[in-house]
Amino acid sequence: MELGISLKNLYRKTVNDEKVVELSDVNGITIIKKYPENSEYFKDGNKMLIQIYLKDGFIGGRVEMVKADRNGLYSVIESKKYKKKFTNFSFSQEENIKFDFEDKKILIKRSGRDTKMSLNEFVEILVENHLSDRLFWVRKKNFLKKILLKILFFLTDDRYDFVDYYHKINGIEENRFGKQKIEKKLKVNPEPFFRYFKIYKNTLFVLFVFLFFGLLLVQKYNLLPRAIFSTSNPILLCGFIIILFLCHYFSYFLYTKKRDKKGFIYRLHNSLLGGSFELKIKAPRKK
Repeated sequence: MELGISLKNLYRKTVNDEKVVELSDVNGITIIKKYPENSEYFKDGNKMLIQIYLKDGFIGGRVEMVKADRNGLYSVIESKKYKKKFTNFSFSQEENIKFDFEDKKILIKRSGRDTKMSLNEFVEILVENHLSDRLFWVRKKNFLKKILLKILFFLTDDRYDFVDYYHKINGIEENRFGKQKIEKKLKVNPEPFFRYFKIYKNTLFVLFVFLFFGLLLVQKYNLLPRAIFSTSNPILLCGFIIILFLCHYFSYFLYTKKRDKKGFIYRLHNSLLGGSFELKIKAPRKK
């Protein structure tokens, strides 16, 4: 125990608490709570598991929806199956939640403002965060990131798959014996076009689609003189070659960045693992 403080002794059991158990390996508690009786979670027999621990003066823990099997073992329930989303999360020293040993209260430091509360009040805040969809914007951002990655991989004549890309860039193959190192199997260089321009087929396809519809719009609305579109016009030919050069360097750019763990494609892919958010803290109501 840190300075003789026991979190279990500081916590007052409430009506919705089924169990309050002291953690064996660290100064902390596990609370098993019932969900509100009118909720889908309650009807499905799910419980709320809250763990809070004190380590090196900081408060950490986790909150998850769980369900007990016949043996009394808990498995975590994900938010996907429910229309009303909840948030499973963990928190640690990064949240800057400390324990005030003098007042025996939780001390939260945010933007130069200190908020003190009892352990029970802190648990209420954890419950509010859990019952809110705190990852709503994270999911929206990840959706847009996946769309962008799918487009980038399409332009490199490939298909984006999170696990497959991870294995390929790390040179890992999974089989029935587990994971083993292999030679990387990422796509080869862009194929030559007119012998001089190495451009991915899909990038070239997209280019011609844009050029085709662009020329149709220009001619339809008479944005440029018709003489410009003559095949003997050197400006048109020069412009087409410049565009091919740009596609050539764009394809090579994608080729290198797709294989570079420091490149933006891998960093974008890696950011899909992120699902963190800052706990929403409200000052406790005065009683």
